[in-house]
Amino acid sequence: MRRPLVFALVLALSATGAWADRYSDCSRSRYLDLTIRGCTQVIERGKWESQKDRAVAYHNRGLAYYRKGELDRAIADYAEAIALNPKYVKAYTGRGNAYKNKGEYDRAIIDYTKAIALDPNYVPAYGNRGLAYQKKGDKEQAIADYRKALEINPSDEKAKGALKVLGVTPATAEEQSVEDKAVAPPEERAAPKKSVRVRVCEKYETDATGQRGKCLKYKSARTRKALRGGFGPAGPRPRPPGHGPRRRRR
Repeated sequence: MRRPLVFALVLALSATGAWADRYSDCSRSRYLDLTIRGCTQVIERGKWESQKDRAVAYHNRGLAYYRKGELDRAIADYAEAIALNPKYVKAYTGRGNAYKNKGEYDRAIIDYTKAIALDPNYVPAYGNRGLAYQKKGDKEQAIADYRKALEINPSDEKAKGALKVLGVTPATAEEQSVEDKAVAPPEERAAPKKSVRVRVCEKYETDATGQRGKCLKYKSARTRKALRGGFGPAGPRPRPPGHGPRRRRR
């Protein structure tokens, strides 16, 4: 009775180990052949695996093929991943990279644009689309994509380097904002702050001790702080006539 139980336990442990190895191998990125083998095992299990896991397996195997230079196989695997998960941003970007390396820039741009539509903050899609535009000779679109990548991630060295190659000084998001305001139409520019005209006492009535009394002569002045009850450029606000000198607090 014990032998069949032990044998069943060994089989169960072996199956568990094989299951773990499949996923471990499929998630590796350094050992390409091992990644391909592990992902293939996951894919071959078909509906025994979840749709999400199969999509990831196709993506990872496609990435391994891409890194080996087998671009057609990579494109086919990325397409399978997208079919299983139409919102798979990395799969669109990966397929775009494969198309770009084949020189099919229009197809690459379409995939990058789909990735951006799914995730507008995905920096690799902007950088790679910028490179595809650059390869096509569309310098303006390339610069726009590189700058957008820097706007999202100001430390993106690839985008900075690409802009320098194009002869453009990389501008930070803040600098770009200032530049955009400088070229904005007059009606879109912020209106200057309005100043207001207030009365400021020019000459006070004084007594024998030098204490100031009521104001004898006023003059007008412009100030921006008068509305907030602060002090204008010509000194403190005068007290209304007839209120006498200010008292010092003890």
